[in-house]
Amino acid sequence: MTPYIALKIENFVPQLHIHTAEDKSRKITQLDENILDSMKTLAKELNINLESKNDEDIYEELLRIARESDEFYLPEYADLNPEETEFELKDLFSEMLKQAKTMEQEYKDVEMTPEARAAIDENQSNDIFSSITESMYLRLIAKTLIAASELGVGEIHLNDQHKNPRLAEQMKKELDRMGVELVIE
Repeated sequence: MTPYIALKIENFVPQLHIHTAEDKSRKITQLDENILDSMKTLAKELNINLESKNDEDIYEELLRIARESDEFYLPEYADLNPEETEFELKDLFSEMLKQAKTMEQEYKDVEMTPEARAAIDENQSNDIFSSITESMYLRLIAKTLIAASELGVGEIHLNDQHKNPRLAEQMKKELDRMGVELVIE
């Protein structure tokens, strides 16, 4: 069996594992950083109102918002510490949110009805949310690639309990570009 790195997401917690033999694997990351909790906190910070009540539905609603909005709204992604094996999602979200808050509102000087202003603010919040979510995907992918590179492993597996299609799509695109094999479990 060829050694591989697995990005495993269970109960919304991403972890990196190195698999070296049929039944031997070792967890690389130690922190339990919950993606859903981070996304819910971010949505609350951005005043995004969620209609769903249970975690699975909330997650699907948040993914829909991210999918339907502009993932490139924020011009820059937060810096990555390549020396740190943890994903540092809380720091990523905080840094990206700080960047978003420094951006000038495009329509602040335009006269409009309160309803129109609310709609524009909602769209902007959704775009910010989408951008930060996209940066999270890129962070997960980058940390996985760094671990694979450091350990000399050329195969990467994605085992996402929640089957996030955007993460799988982005990961496949990034790994294809680098000539690294991706196995989606």
